[in-house]
Amino acid sequence: MRPSARTIRRSIAASAAACAAALGVTAALAGSATAASSQVAPECKAAALQVWIGLPADHAAGHAYYPMEFTNVSRSTCDLYGYPGVSAIHNNRQAGSAAVRDPAVPRRTVRLVPAATASATLVITNVAVFSPASCHPVTAGELRIYPPDQRQADFLEFSFPACAKAGSRYLAIQAIHPGVGIPDHPFLVGK
Repeated sequence: MRPSARTIRRSIAASAAACAAALGVTAALAGSATAASSQVAPECKAAALQVWIGLPADHAAGHAYYPMEFTNVSRSTCDLYGYPGVSAIHNNRQAGSAAVRDPAVPRRTVRLVPAATASATLVITNVAVFSPASCHPVTAGELRIYPPDQRQADFLEFSFPACAKAGSRYLAIQAIHPGVGIPDHPFLVGK
């Protein structure tokens, strides 16, 4: 049985109405997503963050990879972007050069709602690969950690072989990325 011209016009009209409704919903959703993404949360301040470091996630060719976690302990949402500042401390002084930036992870803004965690991977090179004259090996007792773009640091007790002489690149830090911290896992906690 063939549909009449009237039935075809009604089907076309119904289809057009359904498409218009779908486009309206899509446009409304796109508008709210743009509005949400255009809103900027304030930068996370050091006082709003709990910094902790995990046991090495991996060892490879003279390098140990440590997850460094930044948990928002404030009541407000904030953003982190870029690289933390990290250096080793020996006898209350910086041991050698600060961590270099490792571009293995692209920089991106990570929004932290209260209790959310972002991560950055700290790479520590075995200082035995450097000559003693170029490194002056010591045992660091702490890490000094600055959240990205902050001037207030956290200090974590953390003992590891370090270079006292500047120039040897034995520390590297990757950019902040979304994290999944596990507070009951064996971690060293700052503050």
